[in-house]
Amino acid sequence: MDKWLKTELRKLAGPRIEFLAGRMGVRPEKWGIRPMKTKWGSCNPDKGIVWLNSELAKKPERMIDYVIVHELAHLVSPRHDERFTAVLDREMPLWRQTRQELNALPLSEWVD
Repeated sequence: MDKWLKTELRKLAGPRIEFLAGRMGVRPEKWGIRPMKTKWGSCNPDKGIVWLNSELAKKPERMIDYVIVHELAHLVSPRHDERFTAVLDREMPLWRQTRQELNALPLSEWVD
């Protein structure tokens, strides 16, 4: 199942990352998909690496876009500071609502 999720998310996210990164004026060195238990995505700004949670494949496209924009914004500002927030406000004016809806959903369906 995880392989299918990764394949589906890669098909959707690849073009979205390219488009949004170009629009934002950033370029990740690398991006990938992996299962995550505690986050929807992550970014290592020093290395320019963005990771997306494979569970995003089950979410609406606007939520995937929010996570992509959020992680790419870390390439502009590594912290959740005013500069970071300004990028989100510019790129996705309804990001707060989308974040709230996404965070109300289960992060994963794993049972330990």
